[in-house]
Amino acid sequence: TWARELVQAVDLRPPGAGETALLRAMLHHDAGSTDAARSELAAIERGQAPCHVTLTRVQAGVLGAEIEHRLGNAVRAHDRLMGALEAAEPEGLVRPFADRPVVGGLLRTGQGRFGRHEAFVRQVLARLPSEPAEADGTRLTAAELAVLRELPSMLSLQEIADAHSVSVNTVKSHLRAVYRKLGVSGRRGAVEVGRRRGLL
Repeated sequence: TWARELVQAVDLRPPGAGETALLRAMLHHDAGSTDAARSELAAIERGQAPCHVTLTRVQAGVLGAEIEHRLGNAVRAHDRLMGALEAAEPEGLVRPFADRPVVGGLLRTGQGRFGRHEAFVRQVLARLPSEPAEADGTRLTAAELAVLRELPSMLSLQEIADAHSVSVNTVKSHLRAVYRKLGVSGRRGAVEVGRRRGLL
């Protein structure tokens, strides 16, 4: 609901921005409307929806790579990933790749095929959770990851709960799971480990 309201608010501004197209693509993808999501992303890729910040181009490429991979279009997935790497490398943007585990897998299996981006790919992979960690039950859920990303803000637990429309007890439950999975005892340690792993 928040994302839809944001899209409507942004649409009142000068139309055609890549940021708005990305938000719409995410909404379409979440709703299972793959063709609509691809159409929005194509507008960004062709420059018809210009991006005002580099992060938007990276996120569009990453989302596009995931969609194409799920559709079985390996060549297109690789092309979208290359575009994301091209945009991300100059600014060292790692987090967009960490946000989508499927893309981490594409980076791992595609090593050796990224040309001049190979060194950056190694940096990205070094910051992603290792595959054994994902398999042994220590990978964060989407809700746990959302709470982890609030920790650097120094919001209170009540404020975090309000921001996510959940109870404080739910936030506390997620935090306990985050601390256990990251092997830390508190908020500061969680932020430090989260940054090292590229989750923040």
